[in-house]
Amino acid sequence: MSEPVLIHPGFHKTGTTYLQEVLFARGAGFSQPWTRQLVYDHIIDPHEFAFDAGAARAAFGEARKNAPTGALPVLSEEGLCGNPFNGAREAGVHARKLRALFDDAYILLTVRAQPGMLRAVYIQYLKAFGRRSPARFYDPPRYPEFSAFDADVYQYDRLADCYAALFGRDRVLVLPQELLQRDETAFVNAIAKFTGRNVGSAPQGAEGADGRNISPSPAGVPFLRLGNHFVPSAFNESGLGRIFALAGSVFRSLGYRKTPFFGGKAEEFRALIARHEGRYAASNARLQAYCPVDLSALGYET
Repeated sequence: MSEPVLIHPGFHKTGTTYLQEVLFARGAGFSQPWTRQLVYDHIIDPHEFAFDAGAARAAFGEARKNAPTGALPVLSEEGLCGNPFNGAREAGVHARKLRALFDDAYILLTVRAQPGMLRAVYIQYLKAFGRRSPARFYDPPRYPEFSAFDADVYQYDRLADCYAALFGRDRVLVLPQELLQRDETAFVNAIAKFTGRNVGSAPQGAEGADGRNISPSPAGVPFLRLGNHFVPSAFNESGLGRIFALAGSVFRSLGYRKTPFFGGKAEEFRALIARHEGRYAASNARLQAYCPVDLSALGYET
């Protein structure tokens, strides 16, 4: 596909839902001709050896015929940056598949300061019915042939370099979630300058990047972990039967409510995340080459 597209492969927990449902959906200069199902069917789900570039190009080309004339087509799917619970080891594979489909693409990576990202990814793990404690999640036991969370996933420059090698360094833009939250107009203007396209302004009446995917507080973690033991899921396929699943749902609902219990969990989170202090400074300094705003001014260690 030779005409330019904007590919937004993630990262997770950087306002992606807001971008997909508001900015890219209601912004006059964007269109999203490709469904999430199409992305999974042809890019994410097929094994690298089973990937059919020809069939994928045909499917994406057919769907693109429905894009409005003059709008910048956007492919936004955070699953393209890999599954963080497994160390996102497939991120490079997805990037190479995208290169096989799109000859002329701009790559937008959205990031988030690592302390907040580490908190958010664990809460997302619980929402996906994971059962490990924060300590076991951040520092998981290692078993041969099984992958687990790896905090180095958030050395963002590595994925930026991967896409730069495939599409060209001048075709990769990194924008922080913090910029989207503080100045959405500046965020949109950065995309316009990067792509050389008139993508309009921020949608009028937008609710803001914080209004979606509300997460529980650290105090809700014990309730969520307990409930997850009873509910069938990818982490616990069998569950314990319908009655226990109902009990699990009750415990999970408590995880989203304010209770007088487990008030010390916030401090536990801070202590665990503090162990990573200094880990990302060099990576963020390298990442700055892809980002038009000062990352250190937005709370990134450099």
